Amino acid sequence: MGLDMYAFRHKGERIDQKTNRDKLQGTEREPIQFADWRKHNRLQGFMQEIYDKQNPDSLKKEWNDFNCVPLYLSREDLDNLEEAIRSRTLPETGGFFYGQDSYTWEGEQEDMKATDLKFVADAKKYLNEGFEVFYECWW
Repeated sequence: MGLDMYAFRHKGERIDQKTNRDKLQGTEREPIQFADWRKHNRLQGFMQEIYDKQNPDSLKKEWNDFNCVPLYLSREDLDNLEEAIRSRTLPETGGFFYGQDSYTWEGEQEDMKATDLKFVADAKKYLNEGFEVFYECWW
């Protein structure tokens, strides 16, 4: 159990958590995973902030509103994420399923930074190619 995180790309109309993804197989709308993380709580906190801005009413609902919900990312979101990664200012984020602070992983911080920056570069490339890009978490 814990926080699992994914990034997907697809073309066409956006999907939501109610979309039957099995029916999208073999179409351009089928989400293709291109990145994943495990218990990277600071990245989760950054994505939660984007979700909260896009869904201001979510702050008044359940604690797990963001669980298993596609979060579509814009170029501006990715630029802001890239800056936060490079400056190591991703927000400190806690949660029962999130594990220890992902900035305290000994010896793994540079690998994590490289993985995060690769995600940003790939996501920007996919946006340039006409794909929609979304982040999704599951805990």
